[in-house]
Amino acid sequence: MAKKHIEQWIWELTANEICHLHSDNGIFNAEHFLDDCKNKFQTQSISRVGAHSQNALADQSIQTIMYMARTFKAHNSLHLIILHFGILL
Repeated sequence: MAKKHIEQWIWELTANEICHLHSDNGIFNAEHFLDDCKNKFQTQSISRVGAHSQNALADQSIQTIMYMARTFKAHNSLHLIILHFGILL
């Protein structure tokens, strides 16, 4: 389970254990996941439906990547049009 690997990585990196998780409704509501949290005395809070990330830095990074991807796509489309019509700049 990926949770186990992340917990091990955090322990090796910081010598700390996870005591609380904040997640969305997806796989984090699976019975196996919840049982593992209960066995390790970990609490969990779940984001509201439709709630965006509560991490402003992550939101800004995602927005930057999306702008870069759109720019790249537009640039490539324009380049293909120029090549198609034989227009030289």
